[in-house]
Amino acid sequence: MKKFMSAVLCLMFILCILPLQVFAAPIEKLEVTGIDAPVAGESPDMEAVAGNGYYTLVNRVQWKEYNEDKILQRVLTASDTFRAGYYYAVFVTVFTDSDIPFTSATTGKINGKSAQAQEPQDSGCSIVLIYNFAEILKEPVKKLDLAIPAPVEGEKPDYTKLEGSSYYSDNGLNGTSTRIYKNGIAWYKSATAAMTPGTAETFQADADYQLKISLLPKEGYFFHENISVTINGKTATVEAFDDGSINASVTLTAAGPAHTHTPSAWRTTGIYHYKACTTCGEFLESEDHFGGVATCAEKGKCTVCGYEYIDVHENHTPDTSKWVIRGDMYHYHACKLCGAHCDIGEHVAGPAGTPDAAVVCKDCGYIITPAKDHTHNLTRVAKKDATCIEPGNVEYYTCDGCSDFFADSEGKSKITDTVIAPLGHKISDDWKHDENNHWRTCTVCNEVLTETQMAHEMNGEKCTTCNYDGSKSDNTPSNPTETTPDSTVPQQQDKGNGGMPWWEILLIALGAAGAGFGITLAVLKKK
Repeated sequence: MKKFMSAVLCLMFILCILPLQVFAAPIEKLEVTGIDAPVAGESPDMEAVAGNGYYTLVNRVQWKEYNEDKILQRVLTASDTFRAGYYYAVFVTVFTDSDIPFTSATTGKINGKSAQAQEPQDSGCSIVLIYNFAEILKEPVKKLDLAIPAPVEGEKPDYTKLEGSSYYSDNGLNGTSTRIYKNGIAWYKSATAAMTPGTAETFQADADYQLKISLLPKEGYFFHENISVTINGKTATVEAFDDGSINASVTLTAAGPAHTHTPSAWRTTGIYHYKACTTCGEFLESEDHFGGVATCAEKGKCTVCGYEYIDVHENHTPDTSKWVIRGDMYHYHACKLCGAHCDIGEHVAGPAGTPDAAVVCKDCGYIITPAKDHTHNLTRVAKKDATCIEPGNVEYYTCDGCSDFFADSEGKSKITDTVIAPLGHKISDDWKHDENNHWRTCTVCNEVLTETQMAHEMNGEKCTTCNYDGSKSDNTPSNPTETTPDSTVPQQQDKGNGGMPWWEILLIALGAAGAGFGITLAVLKKK
């Protein structure tokens, strides 16, 4: 009986201590998930999830940055961003959620990849897992704008290096035939029929062609999973592969035969002159006006297109050989080019006069004070009509003894001003034009008004301003209007009747009628 009781007690002891040995077994494996890999320009992921019933805290995830020599550069915070060209390591501190400890034999994984486990801390209650991202961080390529010569009827496909990107391949990728690729570019007539580089195949007008471009990222870069690619401005379909390459495909329609531009003569604007294609109107080249010299009378003209782009100046060239007298007001030297009044001066009296001698200006000879008992000796100056740009004068009389002006031949009505100001141009309503420009003219003198001259603004074959039609050889204005002489400008008398006034014609007609009536009356009396 004693032996039986001893055996029962031993069995109970074993059963009591066995569970303690099972639950006290150390943690051998630990898995951490949910940490995003570093991406250049993005902030570090500071959250993680510990598997196997263990947990971590947000502030227990730490990122460190190293240079190419594995020297620590900085410890990142949640507000920092990853930088291309550096290495990164993540440190995750994991705590147990029970009394089961970590040991030096505990192994771990982060996102399914083996991580380095440091020696447990706090009597095995915590452990730090470290994962080193072995490759230097690359710059993500999120957008590519590519350009390649578009298909044109009669031309061969282009396989040259793409414009707008250095991400390209020089061979066939992803199992495709290298025979149809060149510089990573392939052209397809249909989904299965490819065009072969080096052959005589050419594009056909209005046909659709699929362009497929195989691209590999250059060193230090990788293609972002949501990369956007455009080819010749069209959004491409993108296919990604495990080796980091992508295929970008787009459908392009072949245009008609290539157009050869025919340059126009120089056309002018107020700022520059240019040439355009006389067929399609496309802008071809331009340059600023240059050359030409302005004077006080004329604007400076561009030596290329003739546009007057330099304003006149006031640097006159006076004729100093003689004074021009402006009545009793002043005298001046007239500009040789424009007639402007230069070197204006008041009259300066010479020696005092005597009863038989006048006081004259010692500079210009104007008679300031006539001789005593002076009798006017008048000379008539005929009226001169003003023009658009030239002044005229009224009819007047001058005296050779006193330099005064008179409105009558007897010298009774003295006047001080005889000048009629220029009338100014009257701008026409219709436009004149040639193949390059259009302009308006003066309805009085028909002079071309250069300030209205400008280049055609073509909409197709027609100018939107003057209706010039480039498809026609006739360069006369498209909608000329009859111009009416300005009523304010003196007009020449109509000489169709020999210059005879209307009232003289009326008197002659009445006289002829009276004579006829008298003859008729005399004949009747005789009868």
